[in-house]
Amino acid sequence: MRTAPLLLRGMLLLGGLWLAVRVLAGVPDLGAALLVVAVGALIALPLAWALAVARGHKLGQFTPGGWLRWLMGGPVLRLGVAGLGGALAAVLLLLRLVEAGPVLWGLVALAFPLTWVAMVWLAPWGRSEKVRLHARRLVHRAAVALCGAVLVFMWLLSGWVLPAPDLAPFEPPAAAGPLVAEALALARLWAGLEAYALGQAAAFGAWGWGLALLVAVFGQLSAFAAAATLAVALALPGREWSRALAVASDAADPPPMGRAGPFVAVVLCLALIGLATTAGRWLFAEPPGQRPAARVMQGAERIGDAFYRPGTHEQLLTLRAQVAAQDAALVTGLEQAMEAGFDTMEANVDAFLDRYYSLGAEYLRLINMFRLEAHLERQLRRTLTDGGALQAAQHMLESAGPEVEARHEALRASEAALMARNRLAVDNPALLRLGGSFDPLPELRGRFAQELRTAQLRWAGAGGAGLLTAAIASRVAQRLAARGVLRVAARGLMRVAGLLVAVVVDYGLVRYEESQNREDFRAEIMTEIDRLRSETMATLPQPE
Repeated sequence: MRTAPLLLRGMLLLGGLWLAVRVLAGVPDLGAALLVVAVGALIALPLAWALAVARGHKLGQFTPGGWLRWLMGGPVLRLGVAGLGGALAAVLLLLRLVEAGPVLWGLVALAFPLTWVAMVWLAPWGRSEKVRLHARRLVHRAAVALCGAVLVFMWLLSGWVLPAPDLAPFEPPAAAGPLVAEALALARLWAGLEAYALGQAAAFGAWGWGLALLVAVFGQLSAFAAAATLAVALALPGREWSRALAVASDAADPPPMGRAGPFVAVVLCLALIGLATTAGRWLFAEPPGQRPAARVMQGAERIGDAFYRPGTHEQLLTLRAQVAAQDAALVTGLEQAMEAGFDTMEANVDAFLDRYYSLGAEYLRLINMFRLEAHLERQLRRTLTDGGALQAAQHMLESAGPEVEARHEALRASEAALMARNRLAVDNPALLRLGGSFDPLPELRGRFAQELRTAQLRWAGAGGAGLLTAAIASRVAQRLAARGVLRVAARGLMRVAGLLVAVVVDYGLVRYEESQNREDFRAEIMTEIDRLRSETMATLPQPE
């Protein structure tokens, strides 16, 4: 064997395999079938060659010209067996390489020089044989078996020595055809089985672990054997290629290839392509959930680091949306109650001013001159809160905090029960078909309930309308103090002109003051009400 040409062919073939694996998901089913047929033909070539050599010396036991001799010696049966075996090996190899990491690609690449070295090392064993072709066939078999065994051992060793890869659930690929999608799903299952067997997923018992290991090793050995067979095909002399398509013979010189062999090979390739496209059409007609891979896999979605049944995240959002809607309705009711209370206050301003600008109220203020500010504050508080202004809002605010806390606590319990019920306890994540990946929902910290309690305490500390009436009473007392000279003049007239004249003068002074100051006084009260309305509305929290 010439080393340089073999190495070049091996590098080209590895590059072709890498390219085929990379484009596999993007080509339609027909393109994928062509890739499999191309790789399978190379694998089938040394298989058909070995069958032709093995049957060459066995044809003597059949009657010359008989149909058994024709069947066993002709290319039909031989190419059929070799072709199907090569196609199956090509599928196994390509699917395994879809999920392959650098370690596995390195082992597949190592299969080529390792097989060639084994063939050279085993070649002297067959030189003493009478029929060299039979010895070469046995050397080919031994080299493939030895290469496969060594690579499987190295693969097992890498599974225990190297860090275990993170085996994530299967994410449906954007495959161009349903057959390719099913094949990639099976490749994912294969990788998950191997990870399970190597201890990268939890074991479910000794016998189950041993069975999984046996299946995984068998599958991996098949892939390495396919790569080693490709190496044998590259090392097979060109003149021996025709032996695989000709009549079975173990003669030193290959017999003429004839027309039957190429015809059977072409028919077999077309049959495999037709079978693949037919299977693709059948899968396309099936709903995605009824396809073979979907029946084996279980739908899932990732929330954080755990896996749950599909729709769990949407159900969590629905629960929170319902509670958020109830919280929003509560805030809207509070705002409406507050607005109604302040509207009632504003409606009572004129009633307060009517009583304020009356002669009886004037004399009461003169009697309470030394406690005038407290007296006015009591009157203003009693008048502005007449009709239960802000009492409904006060009651709603007091009951809102416990109501929201109970609702949010029930929501936390519902979320915990939903996630516990929908969590998937699957040992092998490769059996999960991932439909979505989401970050964990933020924890309910009770901010809304806390802000409601704060607003309640702030409102209670203000005494309802107490803050407003105190501010207005202070302004009123200041305005009355400015009119103290008028009160002294009125009392002097009472002593000089008598009681009747004093009352008339006082009445006129009250009416005069009302005509001069009522609108300004009313505007001051309204400004204070509007200020407190804005400040109070700003203290109401918004739902989370």
